[in-house]
Amino acid sequence: MTQTNENPGARASATGAISEQTFKTAHYRKRADAATDLCHAIAACAPQDAVIIMRAAILDLAGRVAT
Repeated sequence: MTQTNENPGARASATGAISEQTFKTAHYRKRADAATDLCHAIAACAPQDAVIIMRAAILDLAGRVAT
């Protein structure tokens, strides 16, 4: 038997998680769609190509964090 949470948002709020409103914004959805597309592209290509794509993505993210 699986236990269900009567109020799933209650635990997220109590732990300081991102609010549900964040997930409804167009900006968030656009970023989530881009991340999903990247994951699908990586999964669909050859391993050696996946390494190149992931390395480029990591370097891009590292550059954004550093600035």
